[in-house]
Amino acid sequence: MKRGFILNFGLVVCSIVICLIVIELLLRFAGKAPGYISRYHVGYKHVEQLEVDRFFYTDDEGVFKADPKHPWPQECSINSDGFRSIEFKHYETEKTKILFLGDSYTWGGEAQPLTNSFVDIVTRNDFLTFNTGIPCGHPNQYAYLAEKYVPTLKPDIVATMFFRGNDILEAQPMLPNKNLFHITNAGWLYAFDHKGNYMSPQQTYDYYLPKTNLAFIEETEGLFHRVMRSVFLKSVVGSYCWAGLSAAKEKTRNIYRYVRTVKSVAKDHHTIQDPRRKKALSNVRECFSRIKRVSEQHGARCMFFLIPPHPELRDKNNSIEYNKYNFRGFSFYHPSPDSFTDQDYVDPPDGHFNNSGHKKYAEFIITTVRSIK
Repeated sequence: MKRGFILNFGLVVCSIVICLIVIELLLRFAGKAPGYISRYHVGYKHVEQLEVDRFFYTDDEGVFKADPKHPWPQECSINSDGFRSIEFKHYETEKTKILFLGDSYTWGGEAQPLTNSFVDIVTRNDFLTFNTGIPCGHPNQYAYLAEKYVPTLKPDIVATMFFRGNDILEAQPMLPNKNLFHITNAGWLYAFDHKGNYMSPQQTYDYYLPKTNLAFIEETEGLFHRVMRSVFLKSVVGSYCWAGLSAAKEKTRNIYRYVRTVKSVAKDHHTIQDPRRKKALSNVRECFSRIKRVSEQHGARCMFFLIPPHPELRDKNNSIEYNKYNFRGFSFYHPSPDSFTDQDYVDPPDGHFNNSGHKKYAEFIITTVRSIK
């Protein structure tokens, strides 16, 4: 009987090993590599050789912009200042002039073609618009561009398009000729480490890749831990197993942190406990103040518009109430959250407006501007 048990046990083990080998071969055939399980929502990926492009770059003033010399599609007209807009100069016109400040939403992200973006639709409704929206734009750049262009362009309205999903940031570097992001075949790589040190494209890739690897998220580990991980990461199957264990560990750690935060949070549910979050909010408020100040100095109306995130990406940290509370003193214009559904967006993790969302948001801007004129 003992002999039969050993034989059956051996057959089971052999079957499992064969299955694992077959699964391993299928995964490798599908292009999966041992040791790297991508966090798909981050936008980075593992590549054999890093390739860098420069169609977005940081100029001599530290402004992140588009390269006018890049062979853009015909509908993507880049002016001499590096923005998808008419030339930045003063125009004598009866039309209401609007200077748009913003990020990839304002650039026209996921509009097909780009000329179906909400800024373009506003333009076609008898407004003269200047668009400084740029992918990966941030409040520090919004403020800088307002101070640079408002005196020259003399707009009637300065419209800051605030995407509360990722615009609440600590002060972002604006260093001459130091790219804010490296545009690579591995993704858009933020060019600074957590201490604010600038990195080359290869250094950036090497620094951030482990942080985007589900199989490599451990914060601290001993010798045994490192040995076990190196064994698991020799195969694709092992990498997925280790990623699962690591994800479970991280989830447990996050639950613990959440419970601890809930116990210590003040009665006011808007109170910010995280020091970095406080610092980010303070930075954004300062940027808003700069935009408001330069607008008022030159007779322009300063308007802050909230861009509603995709329904699946909404939470208390990007709610309208949260932002109104933390940015008291600034008047925000926003559509009803219920008026935008998942049918108005590209699916997450992208989450930008599709053509329907751009059209709805343009209509909201037009109605709002005309109502206050």
